[in-house]
Amino acid sequence: MRQELALSGYNTAHGLTLDWHYVAKLARKVRTDNLVSLSRENRMTRLAALKERHRALTEKLTDIVEGKPAMTFNGAIYPTHRERIAAANTILKWDMALIFAEEQINELNHKEQPKKELTETKTVILMNSVSETKQIPEFARS
Repeated sequence: MRQELALSGYNTAHGLTLDWHYVAKLARKVRTDNLVSLSRENRMTRLAALKERHRALTEKLTDIVEGKPAMTFNGAIYPTHRERIAAANTILKWDMALIFAEEQINELNHKEQPKKELTETKTVILMNSVSETKQIPEFARS
């Protein structure tokens, strides 16, 4: 990605390629902006599709972790110890990615919820007069 940006003319002030930290931060920002621009229904649909893919891949990787053989024309091929560890590592990474995606979508959904109108009233006495005002929310008192 850094090379593609350099070919497109995006370089540092000294003419070098952009730092990978900066490019990774930029990619995260673009990904988050794209997710925010989706409607809530589209986000939930995409999350459901991601969960289904995760389930299918996890089933196949679980067979490898358990050491089940893959059947070929030449007979059964058993996974090596290294392949079993790599499959377990991949399952763990998929689970973490799914948890992260669910958290991000839940945060975005909570931000989109409409703010509640204050309906409670409080009696306030100001210099021998009584008036009713809307209750001041906690965050606005400081």
